[in-house]
Amino acid sequence: MSTARIVQRPIIVDKSGKTVSPELVKMPNEAWLQKLLPTCPDILPTAEIDSKYSQLFYIASEVATESSKTGKGHIDILYVSTNGNLVIVETKLYRNPESSRQVIGQVLDYAVSLHDTKQWNWDKLESIYKGQDLYSGIKRKYPEITSKENFIEKVNESIRQADFLMMIVGDAIRPSADKIAEFINSPIDMHHRLALCELTTYKMADKFLVVPRLTTSTNILERAVITLKNSKIIATETKQQQATESEYKYFQISMEDFISDFTNKNTQITPDMLSAFFDALHSAGFSTKTATKQVSIGIPGVVSLFQISTDSIWFTPSKLQATLKGTKAKPALSYLLESLKDFLIKGQNPYKVMNKFYRLDFSVINTKRTEFISALSKFKEIV
Repeated sequence: MSTARIVQRPIIVDKSGKTVSPELVKMPNEAWLQKLLPTCPDILPTAEIDSKYSQLFYIASEVATESSKTGKGHIDILYVSTNGNLVIVETKLYRNPESSRQVIGQVLDYAVSLHDTKQWNWDKLESIYKGQDLYSGIKRKYPEITSKENFIEKVNESIRQADFLMMIVGDAIRPSADKIAEFINSPIDMHHRLALCELTTYKMADKFLVVPRLTTSTNILERAVITLKNSKIIATETKQQQATESEYKYFQISMEDFISDFTNKNTQITPDMLSAFFDALHSAGFSTKTATKQVSIGIPGVVSLFQISTDSIWFTPSKLQATLKGTKAKPALSYLLESLKDFLIKGQNPYKVMNKFYRLDFSVINTKRTEFISALSKFKEIV
């Protein structure tokens, strides 16, 4: 664990002033944690990350996704919030030999799989829920939830937007994972969030004291939770700031590795083709920024235009609209969106929903690279 973090020791004080210090114990194993979290989702401090992830409802464990077919396992625990956002939890103990990159890459793979609207929607979630009716189960626990029709639409929209919270939960978080998470959560036109949560456990006679702690580069938010044998929770909250670290050497995939990954998955595209595409973008004055398993393309200091993963190239019109400033922003955006229609993957209804991901066909872009770069360059001149 990082020595920069504050070490805390809980003290229980009774009415007479007598104090008891609970015994710090090692978390038994991941199975213990995976059994605890479905019955006690309130242990996870998701509301401190964003209120839209508060009030979790457990859907299922060991959820198979498309990435499972490649041998990368199943989602440990899947929740949905009363706002309709999915929360993906991967449990990992510190003593687990997997590297930070492997664990984070794994949870990102799950998010990519859930974002596939051909495979995932409300009906799919209902099919993996063990209860009789998913909405009725949520309604019983949270009576204030919105109408069924509205809630289903919120869930489907969050899947379309990849508006997920991914959480890695364990007894301790490796410092290298903190740095990777900070980079992933930097503004690169993404809706999803990655959170790291440490759970420190203490033994108190016939019960446990579980202290959750979110770890980021800027702060530590903590909440103490007493879990009884019958899984009822008594919770108290405290918050404490940790000084911001001034410098981080963020994890980034190299451009060479990205090109290799992309062309291995898209065999119709050669490394030379993709390298030539990036070279043409650079020559035209556009920037490329590598991140975890993706590349962001944009105009330096102005706007991020596209994200490229090993699956596709995509953009969100509403994001561009919100970022562009000035009197020329509207005509510039109109020109760009019209120009990109010829490069969209077939079957999409262009711009019917402005806050949706729209995917581009790289094969078409490669065939008409000159026209594509020319359209982007004209957009850059206008804006």
